[in-house]
Amino acid sequence: MLSDPTIFNQAIIDGLVAYDYDAIELLNFGIGVLALLLMAIALNAYRRTKLRRLLFVSAAFGLFVTKTALENVDVVLFELGPVTTQLLISLLDLGTLLLFFVALVSSH
Repeated sequence: MLSDPTIFNQAIIDGLVAYDYDAIELLNFGIGVLALLLMAIALNAYRRTKLRRLLFVSAAFGLFVTKTALENVDVVLFELGPVTTQLLISLLDLGTLLLFFVALVSSH
């Protein structure tokens, strides 16, 4: 038996935290891959139809891919600093939303 149960409990908690972190990283990677795939689909649809709004949609997905990549690259985030990183991520979110809006309201 363990002489100190808190060591055992902490080991279980550390294992769960590591598992959750790995699952979150895997999910974020999958989200980035999905956004990249959607961007490629939108670009392919633009090539076939020449609808300008599809360029805005693909650009919005491109910004989302960029944001996801920046959030997952720890080296870049720590070099920029937390305030700069959060500002950059917020600006990418804003750009993504604006591009989707422009795609919705644009003609042809």
